[in-house]
Amino acid sequence: MELSISRNGSHIHLTAAGAITTTQDAMEFKKVLNQEIRGLESGTITIDIPDSYLLPSSIIGLLLQLAEIDHHTIELNARQADLRESLRKLGLAQILGVKGA
Repeated sequence: MELSISRNGSHIHLTAAGAITTTQDAMEFKKVLNQEIRGLESGTITIDIPDSYLLPSSIIGLLLQLAEIDHHTIELNARQADLRESLRKLGLAQILGVKGA
C-alpha cells in the first residue's frame, strides 16, 4: 500500500493505492490520517481507494468515529465494486459517503 495525503484548509485528501491487507497497512493508514486531522475541528475528508477490495475493521472504526463523533464529512471513493457492496451491506455506505470512482 502506498499513501499520499494533502490538506487544503479544512479539506483533507488521502489516496491509498494498492491493497490494504495487513495490520501494518491499517496502522500506517490510521497514523497518517490521524496526524493530518490533528487540530481540524470539522471538515471534509476525501479518501480514494483505487485498488483494495476490503477495508480492515480498524480503519472502518476510525472513519465512523470521524464521521459520527468528530462531525467530519467523509467521502470514500472506492473503485472496487466488492468494497462498495460490502460497505453497503454493513449499512455504512451513506455514513461514509461511499461512491464509485
